[in-house]
Amino acid sequence: MTIARAVAGLLLAAGLATGADPPVEKLTVQPRKIANHEWVLPPGTPAEQVKWVIDRQKKLQEEFSKTYKAAKTEAEKEALFARDYPEPEVPGKLLLAIASSTPKDLAAFDALLWVVRYSPRPPNQPKTPFARARDILIRDFARHARIGEFCRALAYENEDRVAVEFVRDVYEKHPDAAARAQAGLTRANHLRRNAGFAGSVQKATPEVRKRFAGAYGQEYVDYLLHAKPDDLNKEAEAVLDRLVSDKELAKVTYERGDKKRSVGEAADAELFEMRYLSPGKMAPDIDGEDIDGKRFKLSDYRGKVVLLDFWGDW
Repeated sequence: MTIARAVAGLLLAAGLATGADPPVEKLTVQPRKIANHEWVLPPGTPAEQVKWVIDRQKKLQEEFSKTYKAAKTEAEKEALFARDYPEPEVPGKLLLAIASSTPKDLAAFDALLWVVRYSPRPPNQPKTPFARARDILIRDFARHARIGEFCRALAYENEDRVAVEFVRDVYEKHPDAAARAQAGLTRANHLRRNAGFAGSVQKATPEVRKRFAGAYGQEYVDYLLHAKPDDLNKEAEAVLDRLVSDKELAKVTYERGDKKRSVGEAADAELFEMRYLSPGKMAPDIDGEDIDGKRFKLSDYRGKVVLLDFWGDW
């Protein structure tokens, strides 16, 4: 992937830290109506209100998904998306407002974590709900027992130096094994992604570097220009090795969609990818059956140019 495509593909998936502790002020959120969905908080405890917002947004998303899939034409789908898609903006602001009224409470943690997970995260915009929630979590919940879940949500914030350093601190120093383990997976991901970006930026033209700096900041570009991809990958491999070999860390589980996965399994899969599925590595042997029912192995074609086409229908 070229660095230009990387900029386009990741533009909406990244956020930059402010480097300062924002005040936990009360946010004024007026009842709004977006995409035919009115949001007015019901009475109740902060925990009850947080649950109501999260559950209602989930229900709206499920209802939208069902209607969207039932649409028969692209025009109908486009109209549905424009009119009824349940944007996370309003529920995100409501959750920030609840969290600001109950700082350092478990309900605040749940509210802020939702915002970090589901709010848009455009780079170089420190006042977005995502950025504000992220900074409050870093400031107020650094040693929270569930901070590992937050670290997992930062897996693709490798350009955010504050987030990167926070994740490393949790991985190295947090007293809870679950937090260290989940932070370790994110730490390895940050290192691997930055190794890839560094290699691309260092080969890129000045024009592409300028565009990349416009999206992510010149400080990040300067870091990538001086980084050593091999060293970053070696450190990532060392982190993953530890997550596999340390039984206390390896047995930690985390949610992945509607299932749970152990940190050891995830780390082992990433190690396999690094060692056998990276460019320049020897491809692992594949034993399968061709379209005529004949058994074959990839090694049967050693020395020949082979195109592997992986596809699925689901």
